[in-house]
Amino acid sequence: MNKLELVKYYAKFYGVTQEESVEELAQMTDFLIGLVNSLSLDEKVTLQGFGAFGIVERAGRNGRNPGTGEAIVITSKKVVKFEPQKTLKESVNNKQ
Repeated sequence: MNKLELVKYYAKFYGVTQEESVEELAQMTDFLIGLVNSLSLDEKVTLQGFGAFGIVERAGRNGRNPGTGEAIVITSKKVVKFEPQKTLKESVNNKQ
């Protein structure tokens, strides 16, 4: 789904105009930028009823280049981890 499709979907789903939809999605984008800024400071971000975002260190390990089969060393790095809360897990599992 691209941005225009998202705007149209949001407008239809919430019964607002496309202009209002653009404004509300811009506010969500600002929220996401704040979330990214908090994560970049190694702060955990918890959204009640949804889940928590945090940063974890992924350990270095040995691997292989899939193209050549050559052994390589994969260095450690920080990655974003999402931990869904029970409410979200249950809503996803009940959609089957």
